[in-house]
Amino acid sequence: MSISGLAIFAILSYSGWTMFNILERIKKDNDKITVMTYAEIAYSVLMIYLLIINSISFLYITATVVFVHVVMGLYMEIFKPELLVNSHIMTQFWTYLAIDISVSVISYLIIATSLA
Repeated sequence: MSISGLAIFAILSYSGWTMFNILERIKKDNDKITVMTYAEIAYSVLMIYLLIINSISFLYITATVVFVHVVMGLYMEIFKPELLVNSHIMTQFWTYLAIDISVSVISYLIIATSLA
């Protein structure tokens, strides 16, 4: 099994994106590492592993996570608008989700096509 430079770039890009998310969580939690931080680290390691071995489970888990995020976002938008300070928070949420989906799917497609 040979891995191309583009595939390495995809793995590094996805890894960098997950590292950025973990660092943002730590910053949001006032520089404390919480149980959720450990959970996100474990999730990231699992996803990077699945990406490297080109497992279809990577896409299934990504689809499940996207579905959960969309449901939570719609719930907040529709049923709890009073909890939102302003629409900037939800704009950031939807932007994050779009970037996360893009990075995940593009990384997987690059890996899948380079190993085929």
